[in-house]
Amino acid sequence: MQVSVLREQLESAESVAVGDVQVRSFAGGFSVFDSDGEMIPSHAAFWFAWSQFHPDTDLWTG
Repeated sequence: MQVSVLREQLESAESVAVGDVQVRSFAGGFSVFDSDGEMIPSHAAFWFAWSQFHPDTDLWTG
């Protein structure tokens, strides 16, 4: 889901389901929660930078 679409949907809802997680607005960004309501640690970064430091990272596709 594109960030612009997510932001638009969160204007009229407290959270948005994306797959098995809930996304909520928080401090100008987003927080992500699992099905038990536990926050999932996340970090927004440029992929090209992350991939250079963590080449064995698995990619998640919805």
